Amino acid sequence: RLAEHSLESDAKNKIEYIGEEDIGRISQLAVSPADKLVVMSNHRHELLLADLEKKEIYLIDKSPAGAIADLSWSCDG
Repeated sequence: RLAEHSLESDAKNKIEYIGEEDIGRISQLAVSPADKLVVMSNHRHELLLADLEKKEIYLIDKSPAGAIADLSWSCDG
């Protein structure tokens, strides 16, 4: 599971879990500069998108050939 930790002072030790899916071992991630989205790749060669507002994780793609690498967003998200 993916855990979101709050850094706000009034939410001491607040942890929210995003999705119930087994997301594997995350090898890379990139945070959107414009939205509350995180894209991740894992050891199973999957590309995952976490929507932090909806608290859901989506499988975007899976590579049969090898690891998905060099994740990035455009500057406008």
